[in-house]
Amino acid sequence: TAQFGNGLSASISVEDPGFRRLSITDAPAAATVAAPAAGWQYGNVEVPDVVGNLRIDQAWGSAQVMGAYHQVRGVNHLTANTTQTTAEASGWAFGAGAKFNVPMLGKGDYVQAQFTYSKGALLYAGSGMNGGFAATNSDGTVNYSGPAFDAVATTAAGNLELTTAWSITGGFEHFWNTQWKTSLYGAYGEVSYNDAAAAVIRPATAAAGSSANWNFAQIGSRTTWTPVANLDLSLEAMYNRLDGAWATGTAQFGDKDWVSGIFRVQRNFYP
Repeated sequence: TAQFGNGLSASISVEDPGFRRLSITDAPAAATVAAPAAGWQYGNVEVPDVVGNLRIDQAWGSAQVMGAYHQVRGVNHLTANTTQTTAEASGWAFGAGAKFNVPMLGKGDYVQAQFTYSKGALLYAGSGMNGGFAATNSDGTVNYSGPAFDAVATTAAGNLELTTAWSITGGFEHFWNTQWKTSLYGAYGEVSYNDAAAAVIRPATAAAGSSANWNFAQIGSRTTWTPVANLDLSLEAMYNRLDGAWATGTAQFGDKDWVSGIFRVQRNFYP
């Protein structure tokens, strides 16, 4: 990190790309969730992720722009294990975010927002892109409404088609007094595949021509009480909406709405 004065700084880092990988596939989405098929998968790491940002911190708040490079290196693990084919592509991401202090609404109050766009590097667009929207029904079938792959191999030679994802998040936190605070937040993310990739990952049970694209939205609120220093008691409620991939109205695919809540006790011992 370099400090240029007046709150302006720039950072660059090289990072383990394993923490920012989802998967590379050449199989239908539902089958891939159940068990990765022999075929195209991520290969060994050759190039680390390169991540950088330009940031400014002032009395009014802070803002930054950021970007990342992510190597997408696929290896075709053939069942016969005779030869292996590799294919590479360059994934990337960029984004911008800002935080604004709003003391006119309350001491310590602030609003913040961030936008991120990625191609072949979905996890830079948000952890909600991790393909976690899969569940096993009571009869053992897989309910899967959101395929999430960094790339799809459309031929035996590779032809890696990179997946596009973007997200926007925002939030506001209000301090009622020194012991009570409430936050309100929301997020929206979208994953998109081109026609060639969608044709490869479409499950056999999905309607022909139905879209592989999906999006996820949530809105929530949390109130925290701090009765003594370093002890937080909080209650949070959240509404979630998944506009799933493929055809709707079937037993396996469809849109989902759900609510969740959590009560949290957090004790900070340091600092």
